[in-house]
Amino acid sequence: MHFERLSGGAPPLVFVHGFACSHSDWREQIGHFRSRNEVVAVDLRSHGATPGGADDCSIETYGADIAALLDELKLERTVLIGHSMGCRVVLEAYRRAPKRVVGLVLVDGSRTGTSDRAAAEEGGRAAFAATGYMAFARKFFADMFVADSDPALKARAIDQALRLPEAIGKALFPRIAGWDAGEMDAALDEVRVPLLAIQSTYLNSARVRVAIEPGATSPWIDLLRARVQGARIEVVAGVGHFPQLEAADRVNALLEEFCVRLGEGRNGRKGFAELLGLRHISHGAGTSRYEVQTVEAHSNPQGVVHGGLAFALADTGTGSALWTLLERGEGCATVEMKISYLKPPKPGRLVCDSRVLHREGNMATIESEVRSGDDVIARALAVYAIFPLRR
Repeated sequence: MHFERLSGGAPPLVFVHGFACSHSDWREQIGHFRSRNEVVAVDLRSHGATPGGADDCSIETYGADIAALLDELKLERTVLIGHSMGCRVVLEAYRRAPKRVVGLVLVDGSRTGTSDRAAAEEGGRAAFAATGYMAFARKFFADMFVADSDPALKARAIDQALRLPEAIGKALFPRIAGWDAGEMDAALDEVRVPLLAIQSTYLNSARVRVAIEPGATSPWIDLLRARVQGARIEVVAGVGHFPQLEAADRVNALLEEFCVRLGEGRNGRKGFAELLGLRHISHGAGTSRYEVQTVEAHSNPQGVVHGGLAFALADTGTGSALWTLLERGEGCATVEMKISYLKPPKPGRLVCDSRVLHREGNMATIESEVRSGDDVIARALAVYAIFPLRR
């Protein structure tokens, strides 16, 4: 798979393009972030500079390719950013490599298939059956832009789309609808990292793409809110389907803010953890790791790091570990936590590892271990209640 990789800081950003597009659609983001983040922008199979045949092209294959690339490049705490079809690809990649991903960004996503998979794929083929694929593709991409869109940008997008071989387009387009029908709900239900949706258009009831206004909703936005707890929705108004190009400054600012907030608490909410400087490092199924760099303000009157800091670290870590196992629509809260202080911490970095020991019904037990250097300074055991969230 062809990709462009530029070295920089954390978190690494992996950009995935849409149907009949290429990594060049992220050129405004590549230029903006290359000096501050590690940037990887890919060409999916049969797109851009990556070869491939019709049998190679599906959301499942593309997602597996991105997951394999994360492993190959040894990327950790990665933000996956997808546009249009690429939204599906990053969701599929996250399903396959969740431990390497710390956040998801979906740029102008949608859902095109809602019935059974076979019927959805047949509907996808019907979209170009009457006019032929090339005429369909030309109109499909022309309709992605609004009246005020840059004509040169529109022409470039259409030209790029028409370079996709007809055999590839005719095979891939129905498979997108099929994945939507068969896998979209499950993929969204599995999201356990902060998710940002940047939306500029939507498909109306006549399947026509129109610009979305601030404060408005759409079936896609409603789906995200219903399926992904804490999903953040940002509308970029007045542009077409390529907001990363038509409103690059706005999209770049949203991406910057999202990256900054990843360390401030789940789904970017500022609060107690941020005030203390607690930082999420990693998570898995039933596990989490947090850390904090001690400062003078964390000390008690005797000049020793306050025990409340270790307690807060353990309480935050246990909740985060349990959250990875919750079903859609579930929340949790601490009922009881017991902590044993074993040694005074040294100034510097404290690390807390937490794991879920047991869950039965609406209760769970989680343990935490807090370390200062090589020393275990505290162990905690927490009991949590699990309950349905109010809608």
